[in-house]
This record gives sequence, structure tokens and C-alpha cells, in this order.
Amino acid sequence: MHSHQSLILFVFIVGVMGCARIPTQEMSDARQAIQAARDVEAEYYVPTIWAKAEQNLRLAEKNLETGKLNDAGLVAILAKQQAVNAHAMAIAVKRAQEIWQTIWSINHSADNGYELLKKIQFAIRQGDFHNTIAFAETAYIQGKQVLNQIYLDKTKVLLDKIHLVSLNPEEVAKIKLAQMAHYRQEGKKAYDLVTSIYQKLL
Repeated sequence: MHSHQSLILFVFIVGVMGCARIPTQEMSDARQAIQAARDVEAEYYVPTIWAKAEQNLRLAEKNLETGKLNDAGLVAILAKQQAVNAHAMAIAVKRAQEIWQTIWSINHSADNGYELLKKIQFAIRQGDFHNTIAFAETAYIQGKQVLNQIYLDKTKVLLDKIHLVSLNPEEVAKIKLAQMAHYRQEGKKAYDLVTSIYQKLL
């Protein structure tokens, strides 16, 4: 009877050990996700969620070392998701910040982006993935509109100045292209075309 109970216990232990597999794939996925987030400077742009991803990866590694395989796998999955979120957030935030930095480098009086960027930073500090992405997307879209209008305004000024100057046929053709781009509200394209002519006339 005693040997029978021992056999049952042995089979149970082997079964439990067999269920707790080494979470190789989960650990690999988490490390790759964190590296991808590092590549887009998530540590700089979204430090809160980045830190959580790194902490959970270290915890998963510790669990792995101490034989807590199930815990290691679960925490690695969490670390991966946090790193994926950090990656997406960093890209969105960087894009929003860069377009407003471009705007401010051209027009120092354009201050309507500050409030949006503050909202982004608040969401980042809260570790709020959805609001960070939403605010960053809004800031980027509004930034594109503001930047396009800046280029359109600058193009109009240059077109008015060039209008008073004699141009060769090639320059006239370029001016027409610039005017068409301006009419279509393609600010950067119009500005680049007219600037290439204006600089030759200086």
C-alpha cells in the first residue's frame, strides 16, 4: 500500500514538472521587443513604461534562474507587451515633437503646440498608452497643418517678390509649378520650388 502511494506521488511530481516548461520563446520575444524599443529611443521618449518593461524582464530572468518557470513565462509576456507599447509610443511621441520643433525653428511665435505636447508628457508620466498615442497623433496632425500653412505663407511672399523680376523660360516654368503647388495647398513643395529660384536671384 505504501509503495502504491509513493508511485502515485512520483507520477504526480513528474507530471507537474512536465507541465512547467522552460519559457524560451517568451523570454526571447521579450528581449527582442525591448531591443526594438531601445532602437527607437523609448528610454528617452517614454521612460515610465520603458522602465516597467525592463524591470519585468529582469524579474522574468530571476524567476527563470530560481526555477519558477511558469512565473518567468507570464512576466516575460507582460514585459514584451510593455516593450511593444513603449515602441509604438516612442515613435508617435518623437514624430509629434519633431514636427513642432521644425515649426518653432521656422516661426518662433507659433505657440499652439505647447499645450498638446504637455498633454503628451502627462500621459507618458501616467504610463497611459492610449492617451499618449491619441495626443501624439493629434499633435502631429495639427503640426502638419500649421507647418503647411507656414510654407504657403512664405511661398506667397517670395512669389510676390519674384513677380517683379525678369525670368528665363526655365525659371518661368518652375514658378508655374510653384504656383500650382501653392494653389493645391502643397506648402513644402511650393516653398522648395520657389526658393530654388529665389536663391539664384539674390
